[in-house]
Amino acid sequence: MSRLFGGLLLAAGILIATLSGLCSLGFLIFMVSNNSEYGARDANGVFSTLALMAMFGGPPIGLGAALIYAGRRILRRSDSIDPSDTF
Repeated sequence: MSRLFGGLLLAAGILIATLSGLCSLGFLIFMVSNNSEYGARDANGVFSTLALMAMFGGPPIGLGAALIYAGRRILRRSDSIDPSDTF
């Protein structure tokens, strides 16, 4: 049962981190390449865009990374337990 839970945590973490990272990357590309008044045309605009990415994209990426870490830890712990010792 712990292998199933660890695998589910790992899969959810990979999905959350990957999709959040791709969304943040798309936002960065859009803001740097956009020529409107909202585009990041200079270094100050790029840094403010990176700050926005860290504020809104950082927590989901961090949550995904934490789920990946927890899932891997549970999977490794369940591999080291001898099944004959559980009952």
